[in-house]
Amino acid sequence: MNFDGKEDFKLFESSAKETSNPFFYWLYNPLFNRFEQSPGLEEIMSPVFNKGCKCITSKWNKGSNINGKTTYKYINGILEVTEEIIEENNDGNVYVTTRKQVDGQLKTISKNVLKEEEEEEQ
Repeated sequence: MNFDGKEDFKLFESSAKETSNPFFYWLYNPLFNRFEQSPGLEEIMSPVFNKGCKCITSKWNKGSNINGKTTYKYINGILEVTEEIIEENNDGNVYVTTRKQVDGQLKTISKNVLKEEEEEEQ
């Protein structure tokens, strides 16, 4: 799960706690020869692990008008957000904000407004 080549595992969380990610994640730590729980992974909504790019993606929504996609990578052993695209539907427009990691900081690199096409008058 952290793409270090070591076997990791996840356990289903059966508690009554409401969560968007019902798993506990355990990563192998070769330094201490044991598995350690990874709270950072547990906070990611519906994580998708991609071996090709060694990244984790999450599609999420907040309410009915905000949704997004967040990409995470392990950088020097630390789980970090490397890209985030946020779409907000408001007043008939879609506002798209793209943020990427630049020099170790997540920075806004673009903001766009996509206007819904007006209905043709008949």
